[in-house]
Amino acid sequence: MKRIWSFLIFAAIVLAVSTNLGAATLNLTAGASIGSPVAGTISAGLATNAFLGAGNLFPALPTIAGYFGSTINYSVVGAGSSVTIDFFGGEAGFHDQFLYDSGGGFVMPPGFDHSGAPLTLIAPSLLAPLASVTFGLASGSGILPFEFMVNGVAGPVNGANTLNLPGLPPNFFAACTPLAAGGPTATSCDTMWVFLDDDGAGDDNDFDDYAVRIHVDDGGRTIETPEPGSIVLLSSGLLGLGLLRRRIKN
Repeated sequence: MKRIWSFLIFAAIVLAVSTNLGAATLNLTAGASIGSPVAGTISAGLATNAFLGAGNLFPALPTIAGYFGSTINYSVVGAGSSVTIDFFGGEAGFHDQFLYDSGGGFVMPPGFDHSGAPLTLIAPSLLAPLASVTFGLASGSGILPFEFMVNGVAGPVNGANTLNLPGLPPNFFAACTPLAAGGPTATSCDTMWVFLDDDGAGDDNDFDDYAVRIHVDDGGRTIETPEPGSIVLLSSGLLGLGLLRRRIKN
């Protein structure tokens, strides 16, 4: 009985002090435009977006809900944190590239070059990206350091991304989870999709010119905060055992 009592007290203490030490996250804030990210959907949907519809990456989606004019920020805790970037291709006549700065200046990861020939180059499925790369992330938070190149010229830079308006330069659209229209989606998650519109067809707004998926990981050091229900159940058990012990003693 003493062993059981000691164990339950120890479990209660663990639950009381447990906390989420750092689930890695990506979150959206305003880009170069004034105000918050603007919720919306990829214009025209599957009528123009090569990632949507039957036989493509998102066969069940008629469009994708997400945010325009956003900055993607990261937050990680502890050594061993990382960011993994997967390239899923695109449909573009322009030469589009994705560059990332891991501390030594912006570089293009191997395989992340979409030259425009062939015009359409899209991964066969979500399980088979065309290329992947992982970089370490120092503990802390900040703007995730990436940018695009369009025909050899600097395209949208994270932190200076513009809204999708006629006459503005190329920009990207961000979504935590590719979902159909139906209201604003989450602005914080550990996996973010980024879709580029390189303006190659004159503000066509299809956002299928280039797509990457970005995932941050804190190295598995997350200790989940206990659910209130778990605490109540354990507390009830402790109280019951206390009463039982008292009755046996008497």
